[in-house]
Amino acid sequence: MFHKKGKISIGIDISDATLKGVALETRKNLTIIKAAHSQEIPQDAIVKGGIKKPRVVGELIEELSQSLQGGGIHQPMVVVPLPEPETYLSTFTIPPPKELTRAALDPKIKEEMKAYIPVPPEQLTYDWQITQTSTNAITVAVGAAPRSVITQYTKLFSNQHLIPKAFEIESVAIARALVPFKLPKKESSVIVVDLGASRSGMSLVLNNTVQLAVSAPISGNTITDQLSVALKKSPQEIEALRKTHGFHPEKSIPAAYKTILLNMGHDLLSRIEEIEKYYQSHWQSKTPLSKIILTGGGSKLTGIAEYLAKEQKIKVELGDPLTNIHHSLSHPCPIPPHERPHYTTAIGLALRNVMPLPKKLL
Repeated sequence: MFHKKGKISIGIDISDATLKGVALETRKNLTIIKAAHSQEIPQDAIVKGGIKKPRVVGELIEELSQSLQGGGIHQPMVVVPLPEPETYLSTFTIPPPKELTRAALDPKIKEEMKAYIPVPPEQLTYDWQITQTSTNAITVAVGAAPRSVITQYTKLFSNQHLIPKAFEIESVAIARALVPFKLPKKESSVIVVDLGASRSGMSLVLNNTVQLAVSAPISGNTITDQLSVALKKSPQEIEALRKTHGFHPEKSIPAAYKTILLNMGHDLLSRIEEIEKYYQSHWQSKTPLSKIILTGGGSKLTGIAEYLAKEQKIKVELGDPLTNIHHSLSHPCPIPPHERPHYTTAIGLALRNVMPLPKKLL
């Protein structure tokens, strides 16, 4: 299945409901998707990222890995995400030490982390990267996760003869998949908005590095529940209604539907504006934000991109998970177009090992 000359990289995305895996092959500076598979996870096997039934989940991971590799495990190294509620990504400034060495910077960063991350540094595995320097301050991006979580996930994979080559923060993997690696400076400042079924997240990406990642209490499931109660319709009927009406407040639609969707839109706008203010106050660069990239199931709501673009006066586009993947008639993508957005995180995880990114946290 795999050519000996190709460099293979595997990303396995883990959620409470499904496993999704992608195997990439890089040959002659071209990265293609060789295989992609998914596995449903039994209910309660994983709850909010916590592994409740490790044997069940482990067996599914092994099956998925074998499916990606043609029936065996030829490449044991994989990149996996840590559960988003258990990870931290912060950006802050510290006074510059006399020498810009890791030995000199790490104690200062470790001390400053206490003000931004609600877990003692001694209980964390963390990594950091300098993102901006001046004569008076150094800006660093820090990614961290509890060691107990990393131990649990390491054991989960090692029991299946797999080795986590890296643990990744989900927002970093998503940005890696959606933001082009080679952008002109004027287009290098991007906000990624992930509208998920159970939660949403927003990331500020500068020069291919995630500087800020925040969660938002906005989700497809919450909107569905609110609409179901207000309109006295089943979730299936609400889904059909959303496909019919989309996000078009100017149209003649049920008042309750319009109110709930507009509340969601206003919440999104306020959070995007907070990220913009953060960017303007923390970075020396005067380059304006170039665009917003939408991803996740909620991004499929017709009209939402146009609404945000109109209100924010900025370009808004739907994310393409194949942005940094080569695909053509001779190298077709094995994932059907309508399923590709669901593999965004897995693609971003696999890209970590085959694409040159300065950002490699954890």
